[in-house]
Amino acid sequence: MMASLRRIPANLRPPMLDDLGLAAALEWLADDFTHHYALPA
Repeated sequence: MMASLRRIPANLRPPMLDDLGLAAALEWLADDFTHHYALPA
């Protein structure tokens, strides 16, 4: 049970956060959102 509880947040954490860091991951997320919803940059 405890292993499952620890695994859930780990699976929700995007690997990009570890690879790029918080600032780059947030920038990528914002760019993806604006492209997906056709918002002006």
